[in-house]
Amino acid sequence: MAVGLVRGIRHDLAQPSPAVPELAAFFQAIGADGLSKATEQRAILGRWAEDATLPPDVRDYAQQQLATLPDF
Repeated sequence: MAVGLVRGIRHDLAQPSPAVPELAAFFQAIGADGLSKATEQRAILGRWAEDATLPPDVRDYAQQQLATLPDF
């Protein structure tokens, strides 16, 4: 579960913006660009890192992965 989320974050961060500026702006406006999707997923990972209802290993993994993600 958390592994897939981290993989998704890294994948979305690696996605280039469309070459057409209008298309890039459209994707950004609707939240479908790589950075927007990665930001949403990072927020989820942050909630998992703090969620006391999740098993400790999931929280620990989420915290470790948050620490290794680049700033964005």
